Amino acid sequence: VGTDYSSIVPFNNSDDYHTYCEINEEAIKLHLPWVLENCRRSSLPDLNQEKPEVEQKMLSWISTLVENYKIDGLRIDSAINVPKYFWKRFTKAAGVFTMGEVKSPRADITKGYVGPLDSTIKLSLIPI
Repeated sequence: VGTDYSSIVPFNNSDDYHTYCEINEEAIKLHLPWVLENCRRSSLPDLNQEKPEVEQKMLSWISTLVENYKIDGLRIDSAINVPKYFWKRFTKAAGVFTMGEVKSPRADITKGYVGPLDSTIKLSLIPI
């Protein structure tokens, strides 16, 4: 995708994304929250949940998805790459059990996501 968002609907405006930066290994090892929450992982565009229009679209989307498909729980990849306050609002909008992947060797980091999410898991095929 790069920085051409025109084909991504409904987030086809560059203002819907954080300014381009990449998450590097140092940010992961040191757990640098700003980098983890605002930069791209594996070159994937990073939505700007701080923007009210983006947040509202995401919350409306999950609420509709859960209702339409009668979903009873959600597993969320890379939860650590999204601000915790957003997960609290997302979990409330979903109205179902949420479990987020939080890759961190530090329990104090992982436990910080319980509350905003109902549960966390750490799946890692390589050491972190």
